[in-house]
Formats: sequence, C-alpha cells, structure tokens
Amino acid sequence: MTSLRVLIARMKGLFASEQQDRELTEELRGHLEMLVEEKRRQGMTEEQARHAAKLQFGGMAQTEEAYREGRSLQFIETFLQDLRYALRLLRRTPGFAAVVVISLALGIGANTAILAQLMR
Repeated sequence: MTSLRVLIARMKGLFASEQQDRELTEELRGHLEMLVEEKRRQGMTEEQARHAAKLQFGGMAQTEEAYREGRSLQFIETFLQDLRYALRLLRRTPGFAAVVVISLALGIGANTAILAQLMR
C-alpha cells in the first residue's frame, strides 16, 4: 500500500511542479535564514553568519534537484521533455514533419495489412 501512495504522489508531482518548486525554494530560504540567525546569536557578524550558514546548509541547487528527482517519476518527466523538444523541432521544419508523418503512416499501414493477412 505504501508503494501505491508513493506512486500516486509522484504522479501528482508531474503536474504541480511549478507551485511545489516555489514552495520548496521558500522553505529552503527559511531554513537558511534560521541558520543565519542561529550563527548571529553565536556572535558572528551578518556576513560571517551567512557564509557559515551556507557552508553548513550545503548547495541549495543540489538540494532542490535531489528533491525534484524524488518527487516525480524521472523517466516520465524526461520523456515529456524529449517529446516537447521533438515537437518544437518538427514545427520549425514543416516539410520534414510531413515526410515523418507520411513515413509513419505508411509503415503502420503496411504492418497492419501484413498482420491482417497473416491472421486469416
């Protein structure tokens, strides 16, 4: 049952990513500011406290990326990015796109006809 919940949560992560990214960034900034405040209470200047907090906290970009990878189904997200890229390229070259569509249609039609003959 737990794996089903994880799968559902990751599927939701594919569609609500912008809002979740904003929330994550705000939360990470909040944690960083809490570390800065803690360092200032220890007697550091603002600049020293911010530097020490960043060193202790680690890279925000790496933390965000690790969260994104755990939040969604990476292979589906990568497939969707590749599909959008391919569609953009085909839209730029309509002649090539027409050749691709015709080739696919002929290939699918020929395979269907051959399979139909074999099934008789």
